[in-house]
Amino acid sequence: GWQGKDLMHDKDAPVRVLNYYVQYGPGIIVQGAGGAKDRGGVGTTLTGIVHFTPRAESHKGFCHGGSMCSLLDDVIGWVAFLVTGECRPWTGFTVQINSSLKRPIPVDSILLVKARI
Repeated sequence: GWQGKDLMHDKDAPVRVLNYYVQYGPGIIVQGAGGAKDRGGVGTTLTGIVHFTPRAESHKGFCHGGSMCSLLDDVIGWVAFLVTGECRPWTGFTVQINSSLKRPIPVDSILLVKARI
């Protein structure tokens, strides 16, 4: 398997996800090898604490837009991993990201990100 450093979760990452917290929604009932699951799907929320370090700087004092898009990719990926009601990392991949960034993020910011199904 993959042996490199994680782009968003490594201690030395320019944009570092310090932690994710999951609140599963009542969502769906999934029949699987482990039996029925009655969580996940609609109502599932992923909340994360993210540090945009000075290493993510592009324009003086602000983070690079690509680092912001990398975070969006990571958050959306983790939501997809959780949609079935069990965490199944590395079960998908990003094909394309199109974004319209609304405002810059100052370097050394710590932000709360939240995604909801």
